[in-house]
Amino acid sequence: MAPDPESDHPICVAGRRAAPPEDCGGAWNYLEQLQRHEGHLLWQDIETVATAVERFLDTGDRSALGNLDALRAVMARVEAYTAFQPERFDRQAINARLRQWTNGAGGEA
Repeated sequence: MAPDPESDHPICVAGRRAAPPEDCGGAWNYLEQLQRHEGHLLWQDIETVATAVERFLDTGDRSALGNLDALRAVMARVEAYTAFQPERFDRQAINARLRQWTNGAGGEA
């Protein structure tokens, strides 16, 4: 297939890891986030949530969930952990953005 000069645009053919987010607080702060991410005992938090939900389902009593503030804090840690995915690299999403920018519909990076 011959290249089409009308639709030439950059493409990403490979990559590794996500770039640090713009609001990460700089390189040193991002490295600290990586260390916290790697050292966090996520499974303990997941087990805490699972146990609380199991108790609630067994009893049907909301008080079986225990301390709701503590449970919310654990759930927030699990959500933050899963949202922070430094190993994730989505080549298709990058190529979609490159096409948008090439076509003048780029918006923010």
